[in-house]
Amino acid sequence: MTLDAGETLAVVGESGCGKSLSAMAITGLVPPRAKLIADRIALKGKSLLGLREREWRGIRGRRIAVVFQDPMTSLDPCYTIEDQMREIGRQHLALDARALRARMLDLLRQVGISSPETRLSQYPHQLSGGLRQRVMIAIALMCEPELIIADEPTTALDVTIQAQVLRLLADLQKEHGFGLILITHDLGVVAGAADRIAVMYAGQVVESGPTDTVLSAPAHPYTEGLLHSIPVPGRTARGAPLGFIPGVVPRPDAPHTACGFINRCSRPVSACATPIALMPIDPAHAARCIRPCLGGQIVERHPATETAA
Repeated sequence: MTLDAGETLAVVGESGCGKSLSAMAITGLVPPRAKLIADRIALKGKSLLGLREREWRGIRGRRIAVVFQDPMTSLDPCYTIEDQMREIGRQHLALDARALRARMLDLLRQVGISSPETRLSQYPHQLSGGLRQRVMIAIALMCEPELIIADEPTTALDVTIQAQVLRLLADLQKEHGFGLILITHDLGVVAGAADRIAVMYAGQVVESGPTDTVLSAPAHPYTEGLLHSIPVPGRTARGAPLGFIPGVVPRPDAPHTACGFINRCSRPVSACATPIALMPIDPAHAARCIRPCLGGQIVERHPATETAA
């Protein structure tokens, strides 16, 4: 996966497919038992592999920030909003107390929080879900990072607040120019918020490309299955059964000795019993499949092209 400054990359897939874990690997926050096998993880040319914890402290929050899924569990209930914003400011910014407080108030206003002076003195439980998520975004913006990872930032919010948060992230991105990785399982969110999509399954990217291309002409059968499971206003009849993908996601620790989707696929062949690489369909679109759907037709690709992973 790659991301340019000012670009939004949506990482989508079922729960348990590895979206959050892959994103956390970028920040060095993988679980102790996890094995990092990436050849390269870099931020503007600087390798992030093998960094010491002291080096990570200068990057997390400063150059890479994370907006977590549930702000109620991400914000510390024992500290006020001011305490929690001040902590990251003291860690990374050379500002005196007055300038730091002015910075916090300005950020709360930027994310659309009224009466910021009052909000700073409040605790997380005194705020609504939408306000807590806005506070998380303000904290992420504290040091003007180059990359923000938003891990399902709208999951716990109602539809109206979801739209407000997504619009807020888009407006702030235009103003500050940061790259945004948006992790979600909601393809409806992706359609209006992302420049490009990476579809994940069983810990691997199975399709990637421009948002319009992937949503309108999916090449991988897994992406097709995800889109068929979504009701389309005006096209899906009331009460009509929705599409679904049979079977279950493989275990996260299962070895990749074959195509990960082979047991759930509607068009497997014998060559799928070997590992499949992410292969280009055109310069901007790629799929991990030797029988992708192109222009409504199934195209046979020789498995020898798997070598360029």
